[in-house]
Amino acid sequence: MPREDCPLAAAAEALGDRWALLVIREVMYGVTRFDDMQADLGISRSVLSDRLRRLRELDVIERREYQAAGERRRSEYVMTAAGDELTTTLWALTRWSERHVLGRPAPARLVDAATGRDSDVSLTVDGDVVDRADATWRIVT
Repeated sequence: MPREDCPLAAAAEALGDRWALLVIREVMYGVTRFDDMQADLGISRSVLSDRLRRLRELDVIERREYQAAGERRRSEYVMTAAGDELTTTLWALTRWSERHVLGRPAPARLVDAATGRDSDVSLTVDGDVVDRADATWRIVT
């Protein structure tokens, strides 16, 4: 498959690097303010600004203005619908890393809000879960 037709290559190129993924992780975890992200990540202001700009251009996050009583206006970054959709992919990558890279559970878990039970990512066809061994790649034109 030519690279220009590959959605995985396009996504990797659009997101760019690990900093973009870590910025998305921060927003997923509820860290929405620039200074807090910078402190958590240990990232330079210019790199963080660049990644936030890129993620806004991709419509993964959006900037919202807020103002606490008696303070100046500030910005925070929140997920868009596209960003929320991307978090499923990042959760799948997190689960893979737990199993094959870290070899232990991550300290943050994505859980069912009502029950607190751990979530996982699965393949489905028409709403039915499909075992990965029963799925195959097919090139369609």
